[in-house]
Amino acid sequence: MLTALMLLIKEKLFSTAGIFLLIFAAIFAVFIFSNSNVILSKFGFETTTTLKAEVTRLDGELKTLKDINEKLNKTIADQTAVHDAKLKGVIENFKEQEKARLTVTVIKTKKEIKDRDTIKELEKKTVQTDTEITMPLAELNKLSESNITSLNDAYSSLFETGKTT
Repeated sequence: MLTALMLLIKEKLFSTAGIFLLIFAAIFAVFIFSNSNVILSKFGFETTTTLKAEVTRLDGELKTLKDINEKLNKTIADQTAVHDAKLKGVIENFKEQEKARLTVTVIKTKKEIKDRDTIKELEKKTVQTDTEITMPLAELNKLSESNITSLNDAYSSLFETGKTT
């Protein structure tokens, strides 16, 4: 049987047609082998070439996304700094307003306590008729002076002016 096979190979394979078929088969095999990635990818198989192309594409996307992320992080950091500065300004403004409210309340309370007796005297001495109101000038001047002093105290405490001696 082995000799029959050897004889078949010798007669058929090494004949003119056989050699032509061997050369054609060798060229076809080289073509198929060199283009195996393309052929396999046409049939839907993943090959090293397609995977390398995908890795390259994803690397480019990764770089682009990292750049975008850095820009967004910088924008967030800038916005956070601006927000913190504005928040600090609002807090300082609120503290100043509270301080001013407290100062005005203290000055008003002191004025009310100080002027209580003068107001009672003024109300007792005030005469009101249908056409006119008569008030004593001394008590009225005393209340006006007290109002001016209170306004001056409020101004001095709210707007710390340089004091000279």
